[in-house]
Amino acid sequence: MQNYALEDRTVLITTTLYDSSSKSDRVRTELAKRTFNESLKFNYEILVIDGGSDKKFLEEIENERVKIFQQKEKGMGNSRRQANEEAYKTGKEIIVWIDPEKYSLIPKIKEMSRLILEDKADLIMPRRKSLSTLPKAQQHLEEFSNDFFKELTGLDFDVGAGCRLYKRDFINYFINYKGEYGDKWEILIIPILNALQDGVRISSEDIDYVHDPKQTDVEENDIEFYRKRIFQLDNFTNAIYQHWKKLKEKRVK
Repeated sequence: MQNYALEDRTVLITTTLYDSSSKSDRVRTELAKRTFNESLKFNYEILVIDGGSDKKFLEEIENERVKIFQQKEKGMGNSRRQANEEAYKTGKEIIVWIDPEKYSLIPKIKEMSRLILEDKADLIMPRRKSLSTLPKAQQHLEEFSNDFFKELTGLDFDVGAGCRLYKRDFINYFINYKGEYGDKWEILIIPILNALQDGVRISSEDIDYVHDPKQTDVEENDIEFYRKRIFQLDNFTNAIYQHWKKLKEKRVK
């Protein structure tokens, strides 16, 4: 890799879709603004695929380092593929997928990029040292997800962490996944299973993580968020179970 500043060789990508009539989305909107402001402090370029958020919010965040693209096709998977396609066009060497509300991860990008910069890994899966600041239901479900993944694959990754860092060439794994298992949350893990099959170097990096207390408060004991997390768990476990079986069958052949 060429020897110039990390912010010049790195691009951040994320997706947004906020409903201003929703209390939780109003909280998330404020956290997203903080994420974009934090990225500006470190001079990172961030690309945002928006699926129909309030115009005022988009006007407040857009600037020369925060570039907004309208989502071309509906669906979670489509928005994330589009984000990777736009990232590829920048020519940047390191891509960082980040959930838009995870502002506390921005200062840790340099730390998390270490193994990529040293050419010891092609993709980094951050591992949160603690999940204790998450809503309790989310803590339990994410711990179960990690245990399920480890039991199935033998790999000890924090699969629910809202961040991935990878070399530019890894983008193809995300773009080439066409949503065979629902095209929702699994889009952040199925490409990684495919990459493991191909021998791509994937490492984990421990990080301190604090979930914003405002988001925890608005989601704690909310039955709709219980349901959302259960849907996520169902989508995730079914997707990786089915896909891992397919990959094992290919290896046998």
